[in-house]
Amino acid sequence: MDGMERVDENYELKMAAFEADCNDGQGEPVACHHVGEFYSVVKDEHNRSAKVYEKNCYGKNYGPSCFNLARLYLAGKGVEQSDSKAETHFELACKDKHLQACYHQAIMLFYAGEDVNNAPTGQPTPSAAGAKPAAVASSNASTTPSTSSVPPGGVLSAQMIQQKRTEALKLFDWACTEGEYDSCYFSGGHYLDPKNNERDPQKAISYLKKSCAANHAPSCFNLAVLYRKGDTN
Repeated sequence: MDGMERVDENYELKMAAFEADCNDGQGEPVACHHVGEFYSVVKDEHNRSAKVYEKNCYGKNYGPSCFNLARLYLAGKGVEQSDSKAETHFELACKDKHLQACYHQAIMLFYAGEDVNNAPTGQPTPSAAGAKPAAVASSNASTTPSTSSVPPGGVLSAQMIQQKRTEALKLFDWACTEGEYDSCYFSGGHYLDPKNNERDPQKAISYLKKSCAANHAPSCFNLAVLYRKGDTN
């Protein structure tokens, strides 16, 4: 038996132990999450992983599984592609303080009613195995009403789009404060956008400084360009 076969066998045994600990969703949520990752990443069986993540998300309120399920919905892997269900599960994960999920949820809220592929250059957008959300004009399937709701027909009014953007900016701000530095970067870019009526370079600097201090390279670059151009007022 060569080294690779030994590693594969050991990994299979480890996953078998996780499946036992998971006990079909009745056991430890971290074990179930590892089982879901095993099916998705190693076995490429996304439909099986989606079922594991769903049971762990709803049965155990386990944020990382809600997040991974959201990514599967975003990419249409193992489940039918659905931006609205992706947003719902990002929100569930965010409520469990999964900061990356909060960032993804905020992105989907911010670009509601338009295609995120038209996002300003340099602004990060959510991805799942290379996929980006389609035109994010679909409803949040959560049973709890929120500004994420979309009227029948899926068409958002200008007022609803603005409400979603306001909600997104609050979520970016909170996530940034909690240490999700892509959120700081996005907020900084928003307040530097010359097309933005809320343009505020000083506010942008405060966001970019926070993420740059954490060695977030794109934030440091934008901050350096901003100072070089003297665009601080």
